[in-house]
Amino acid sequence: MTRVDAGGRFPDELPDPHLREAKRLTIELFGRTAAWRNGAEVALGPTGQRTIFAMLAINVGRPVLRRELLDSLWPDSPPREAINIIQTYVKRLRRSLEPERPPRVSSGLLRRVSDGYALCADAEAIDLGRFRSKADLARSARRHGDDHRVWLLLDEALRIWHAPILADLPELAGHPLARVLEDERANAVCWYAEAALSQGNADEALVVVGQAAAVSPLDESLHAWLIRLYMAVGRRAEGLVTYHRIRQRLARELRLDPNPELEELHRMLKRRRTAGRRPTFQSLSSRQPVQLHRRGRS
Repeated sequence: MTRVDAGGRFPDELPDPHLREAKRLTIELFGRTAAWRNGAEVALGPTGQRTIFAMLAINVGRPVLRRELLDSLWPDSPPREAINIIQTYVKRLRRSLEPERPPRVSSGLLRRVSDGYALCADAEAIDLGRFRSKADLARSARRHGDDHRVWLLLDEALRIWHAPILADLPELAGHPLARVLEDERANAVCWYAEAALSQGNADEALVVVGQAAAVSPLDESLHAWLIRLYMAVGRRAEGLVTYHRIRQRLARELRLDPNPELEELHRMLKRRRTAGRRPTFQSLSSRQPVQLHRRGRS
């Protein structure tokens, strides 16, 4: 069985007609799940069928096991005919994505791989793929200390992520994948805030970071960066409000005290210090928005 490239690229043995078909496809996951073929929108079918398509698009080029698809559609207990339903959804998606494919010719776009399926599309033709590409470039620029390039790349990346992902797919609302995706965006926002401070662009970053913190009200790293931005532009009172808001939420919902980073920022706010110098921060590779293992309130 032909393997699918792990990076979403096309393997050398993929026939040219299939490659051309894949390049006709564009996909959007932000705001609503949608696909276009040669500029015409593709009918992705009912919610369950769109959910499978979204799972495959998020993992473009990599196999998604049938067990994962079952869990995304029926997290509690799948019906006896669940496998048949998934197979039907896949067949319908293939017909929609490749309407000109002859009946007995295997699909080059939505392929059977091991005990699952893989979408062989160009990652750059997917809005999430373009976001990830910009974020990867920003990660490299950050390693080389090029804060200006980090700022520019993440500004572009966050413009691509213009609306909530999977918003039209309630089946995936509580799925672990949804949390992973939101963490991807939150990590990018934290890097964006760091680069903004180093470039003197705190004012421009406040809206983006403030919106991200509102979407993730328990994310301590996002709130720490928001407080730093408020301090950098002299809005100490709003920094204090931000600190007390997350402190109260952590206590009420998780019975936790703020982490040491937030506590230090609170002390700085009380001392009326500013964050003009480049602050220290936790590496985003080990970033934990909410550390449930931390000792809670007694």
